[in-house]
Amino acid sequence: MKKINFSFHFMDQNFPEPAWKSKVERWYQIDPPSFALCESYWQNQDLLADLPDMILLNSPQASFQTDQNFCRTLSPSKFVHTLPNVRTSALFQLIPWRGPMMSFIGDFADTLRLGEDMLSTSGVKRIWTLNVKESPHLSVEWHVLTAPDSGVTHD
Repeated sequence: MKKINFSFHFMDQNFPEPAWKSKVERWYQIDPPSFALCESYWQNQDLLADLPDMILLNSPQASFQTDQNFCRTLSPSKFVHTLPNVRTSALFQLIPWRGPMMSFIGDFADTLRLGEDMLSTSGVKRIWTLNVKESPHLSVEWHVLTAPDSGVTHD
């Protein structure tokens, strides 16, 4: 298993203009976790060059913060981000990949165990598990899981 950590400090939604802005439509409207997913991929894409067969996203707080922002403003630009799995839509504009993605709420250890179980039972060879944490600051943790018989090894 290869592990990549990324931390991103933000205030409100005043994101810095990203290097990937031309690749993501309306990047300035995405929520902080979506921005952090994109930024972490962009900064580590050389380590993530081998694309997965599946992605498992864990968001312990789901879209709660974005849901609250929507309720305060009732802005249509906020509404689209009130579903946890939507936060990967911006990321998928950066990654030249299309495939199954599942979104989970709760303990990341459970998501990792599910990924490991899927590797041994489903015929899937590589899974990325992503963990988005929002406190004390926003961070994204990537794990690249590979099946034991895939011939792929990681440090």
